[in-house]
Amino acid sequence: MIPDVRMDRPDGSWGLVREAWGRVGAVLVHGGEEGWETSEAAVDGLLSPREGERYRGIRHAVARRRHLASRALLKHTVGAVLGVRPGEVELGREPGGRPLLCGRPGLSVSLTHTRGLLAVALSRVGPVGADAERAARGLAGTGLEHRMCTPAERAALAELPAGRRNARLLELWTLKEAYSKGLGLGMRLPFSTAGFVLEADGAPRREPGGAPRGEPSWEFATVRPAGLHVVSTALRRTAGCTG
Repeated sequence: MIPDVRMDRPDGSWGLVREAWGRVGAVLVHGGEEGWETSEAAVDGLLSPREGERYRGIRHAVARRRHLASRALLKHTVGAVLGVRPGEVELGREPGGRPLLCGRPGLSVSLTHTRGLLAVALSRVGPVGADAERAARGLAGTGLEHRMCTPAERAALAELPAGRRNARLLELWTLKEAYSKGLGLGMRLPFSTAGFVLEADGAPRREPGGAPRGEPSWEFATVRPAGLHVVSTALRRTAGCTG
């Protein structure tokens, strides 16, 4: 399971992030949007020329602010664990769209944000994916479960009290998005064939025989920061980790 650490501003204490990184080789860092908002004057010192060009091409003001804030969180997180300045960290994209840290091939990264929350998952032990949604987002009763759930998931949902179905759907949605991002598929994973079940302790795992077949074991986790958001992660370990 990836440890999660709350960081609401760049000048906070990064000790827990470094400890998690050293012990597990992966960490999920999340925080509120406001503390990570960055002024236009600081853009050139934080973003590379290529990143700056992309940022300035975003026309919607809210999207621009959130984009910049998420990059600030990412760069400070990488800077904290590697001991480099945030401005030395550059985010690029693989041909399929998966984010990558330029010049740092041993690291995997996933960014996610929703209203009120930013999150970054970082790993040195294998591919990682993360996804976040607001806990108040309504999915139950919209018909989405018939498009995104496996038959076993729909049967399990039907057994839940009506008041708990939306929370479960949010968990399933974020797990599937995180898994798809970890696989490098973006939103191209067919959600209705990639199912999840809960262990006795509440930990999520994939349904036996789910798509894509033949994938090695993945680790999944879901956290609920302040009860306001649902954040899920997917991690596939392909390298050893000391600590």
